[in-house]
Amino acid sequence: MKNKLSSFFSGAALSAAILASAGSLQTAQASVLLSGWNGSTESGFGQIAMAKNDDGSSRQFTFGEFEDLRFDNGVNFFGETFNGFFINNNGNVTFGQSLSTFTPVSFPTANTPMIAPFWGDVDTRCTDCGNVYLGSPDENTMVVTWDSVGSFNNNATTTNTFQLVLIDREDTGAGNFDVEFRYDDINWTSGSASSGVPAQAGFVPAGTPIDGSEQQPGARWGGNQTVPSSSSMRSGGRSSSCKKSISLV
Repeated sequence: MKNKLSSFFSGAALSAAILASAGSLQTAQASVLLSGWNGSTESGFGQIAMAKNDDGSSRQFTFGEFEDLRFDNGVNFFGETFNGFFINNNGNVTFGQSLSTFTPVSFPTANTPMIAPFWGDVDTRCTDCGNVYLGSPDENTMVVTWDSVGSFNNNATTTNTFQLVLIDREDTGAGNFDVEFRYDDINWTSGSASSGVPAQAGFVPAGTPIDGSEQQPGARWGGNQTVPSSSSMRSGGRSSSCKKSISLV
């Protein structure tokens, strides 16, 4: 089938990520990045989501903009339905508003609903840095790829490549969805303005912290907690319950 995003994007704005409902997360060694589908462009990951930047974000994208993509009822995240999302350059996707914060705050104290495969000080302004892409391999799946992204300040000495995959699961209930975190190469963990605070992964609702706001195991990159290169994390849940059980194997 045709790529539903290729006709919509000619190279406009976009930046960041998505996570899911309830369930368990697990890693598996493999070639894990989704790429090379029909219409994925020369990059293999879809269309460039936004111009190269530091701490920037996309405009809000609504699911209804993508003619052939499902998510007919948006996404139900901790009991609140969202019909659009922002992709943020700093390795996350947020609902309701964009986020420019570059040093991660430990969950569950974030003020914005967020799904973050790698919330850290990403900088794509460097000449040798890659881009952030948005693509859709099929009608059920949306993929955000941070491809060979550098760190602040304009640092491409080491780069990271990772993905956030959002999968429609309305077959199990309106607004239900799965998310996969996919890591191809993680070579840096903190930008130079973050005082050594490492990136983190996980998800959090807005407002008062509730049971279910989770960091991934090893969410704070550093020491022996680094998520291995060539690994994937998958939320296997089907509901939007706030109860979540996370395991790393």
